[in-house]
Amino acid sequence: MAAKPTIDFLVELPDIQLADERTPALEDLGYTAKGENGIKDRRYFQYENGKGERLYHVHIYGSNSGEIERHLIFRDYLRTFKGEAERYGRLKSELAARFPTDINAYIQGKDEFVKELEKRAVKWGRMNPTD
Repeated sequence: MAAKPTIDFLVELPDIQLADERTPALEDLGYTAKGENGIKDRRYFQYENGKGERLYHVHIYGSNSGEIERHLIFRDYLRTFKGEAERYGRLKSELAARFPTDINAYIQGKDEFVKELEKRAVKWGRMNPTD
């Protein structure tokens, strides 16, 4: 699927406080701590190259977070439904071309599509549990 050249990592820790304790170490490695950044009980970090381009996003959750399942179901849904992944990829490519330096416009441009896609993915995930 087409995407901006950024790798997203999802990290699960037994307790979210462990992420807070390790924030200084990640910052020493060049990551920028963004706190929850809009998602309750998440710790979010970004890593950029020297040109201001984001290379890595790190999303950290405690083991009890429902956000982990949401992310994994979304991933699995896109892997299963290639047409949906292609539509999402085309949208992301179009937005990246329109807003090459405006990450907020890029995110806003895909927000409604992603929310609708997530609804379908969660419904599908409930009908097709992996456990």
